[in-house]
Amino acid sequence: MQDAVKPSHRGLFTRKARAAGKTVPEYAREKSSAPGTLGKEARLAQRFEEAAKRRTKPHRHEHRRHKTHSTSSRRTYSRGSRR
Repeated sequence: MQDAVKPSHRGLFTRKARAAGKTVPEYAREKSSAPGTLGKEARLAQRFEEAAKRRTKPHRHEHRRHKTHSTSSRRTYSRGSRR
């Protein structure tokens, strides 16, 4: 995704949003249906925002701790004496 925006164009949409007195997501929502380059930039900004949300969202099983079994709690039987 880093190659999606040329180095010379990085920060351009942010500057446009700030000049309009809005945040990048607000400006992107407003301009996403605009024709031409501005609309493309706005839709790309929305896509980047969605990707950033997915990256920061914790995995759903991350909070669970797996039970560890200690070897002392397991029963061991000698070869012929299984019950």
